Amino acid sequence: MTTSRFARPPAPPMSLPEVNLRLFALTEELEGVQKAIEPLLAEHQRVSLRYELEYAAVVASSEHRSEDRRKAQAVVAMTKTHMDDSPEDLATRKAVLEMRIKSLREAGHNVRAAINGMQTLSANLRAEANLGGVGRP
Repeated sequence: MTTSRFARPPAPPMSLPEVNLRLFALTEELEGVQKAIEPLLAEHQRVSLRYELEYAAVVASSEHRSEDRRKAQAVVAMTKTHMDDSPEDLATRKAVLEMRIKSLREAGHNVRAAINGMQTLSANLRAEANLGGVGRP
């Protein structure tokens, strides 16, 4: 039999109180993720709106007749305006916020999956205890 180099030794079984403590910790972690996302969403809304308004202003002030040329001119103008990677670089700031929000959402998803696993383990341990299987010889 071939073993994977990533294989871990089996973890010792958890008791119901240990599972409940882990569930509590995971719930607090999920709340922390939610609290971290909220201000980022608000900031993303502000940055996105500001970017869209500046972009629209450049498109509206363009003298080109073609919509594609007006949009291209707006992209170039926005890039030139915000090319210095300063905090005022709206396109970069918007992209960074989107990545941070996505990362936190994925972290929240992972925590929820861990909570689901712990809830299943908790239910199994409770069922086993009700059947008299815990502590029996």
